[in-house]
Amino acid sequence: MPSLNCTTHLLAMNLEKLPDDEKWAIITVTRQGVEKAREMAQAISEKSPDIITIKKYQSRDTKVLEGSFKDGFKQVAQTYNVLVCIMATGIVVRAMAPLLKHKALDPAVLVVDPKGEYVISLLSGHLGGANEATRYLAAKLGAQAVITTATDVLDSMAVDTLAQALNGAVENFVDAKTVTALILDGQPVEFLNRCEYPVKHIAFPENFGENISNPKARVVFTDTMVGQYNMPTAVIVPKAYVLGIGCRRHTKAQTIIENIHAMLEAENLYPQCIAKFATIGLKADEKGLLEACKHFGAKLTIVPDAMIKTVESKFQFSDLVYRTTGLGSVCEPAGYVVSGFGDCRVSKIKGNGMTLSLWKINESILKHKENYE
Repeated sequence: MPSLNCTTHLLAMNLEKLPDDEKWAIITVTRQGVEKAREMAQAISEKSPDIITIKKYQSRDTKVLEGSFKDGFKQVAQTYNVLVCIMATGIVVRAMAPLLKHKALDPAVLVVDPKGEYVISLLSGHLGGANEATRYLAAKLGAQAVITTATDVLDSMAVDTLAQALNGAVENFVDAKTVTALILDGQPVEFLNRCEYPVKHIAFPENFGENISNPKARVVFTDTMVGQYNMPTAVIVPKAYVLGIGCRRHTKAQTIIENIHAMLEAENLYPQCIAKFATIGLKADEKGLLEACKHFGAKLTIVPDAMIKTVESKFQFSDLVYRTTGLGSVCEPAGYVVSGFGDCRVSKIKGNGMTLSLWKINESILKHKENYE
């Protein structure tokens, strides 16, 4: 068995090699648009974008919008994270309008003119990453980036933008909108860091940050549920925990979700604090588990059996689990490994056909969050 230090190093290396979750699509409905899309795809080849067009202009290097334009666009919007549309802005607005859910869920939508002179950030500028994608694409094309988000234009800061920079999640978007409006208005807003993670890398505007006198609002960075404040308050929750989980086949998503919520409530933790679900390969296609991951805004990480076996001796052995999986334990070793051998917050809880454990992500990984995304 490798030493813990050696295994930690290997895990960190593997985390650095996690695939990029971004999936880019370049959508166009004209012959000239397809030609521009090919140039664009070459310019951003590291993103491996798919070119998608109508059947009339289909070729070996393109995919087809299936069915009507409306239906085809809907399918693309549900499949890709970043949509680059080489077409009129009005067409894109009408196509996206019935698909919109929430800015935390909608894809980033960019519009590019047929000559490739302008790249417009149309939708999901912050949380969806459209503003960042617009700057990136414009730089690659030698084009003009068009960004209209007030906090970007005025060199201010939005609560949701700060949450992204801190690898966190907005607890309540209504509160975040209220506080962002005050920041943008130049009102003094205090940032309270109740986590151990440093924020020195954040460039706060003058009226927003730590040690602000006579604040009119606050942003609190914490994973622990806060009480009432006497001023507008937005909470950013760090994605600081890994949920180790094992479950019976065909366990309902609602059952999993309810059990996790009960565990977090007992610990006085926000649901947004979970960064990853950790489990074994046998559960990779478990529908209820995948739906629960989506509910909590977490990513599912599959731990190889070989890695489980290197640490399972640290945890209680289960004959039933061994007969089913060939492993002595699932939820605790899986959570332990994926957290970078972090601290256990909740030891194994059994009930309703599942086992749960909760692990604080190793601080050294959190300090370099790019290794954990």
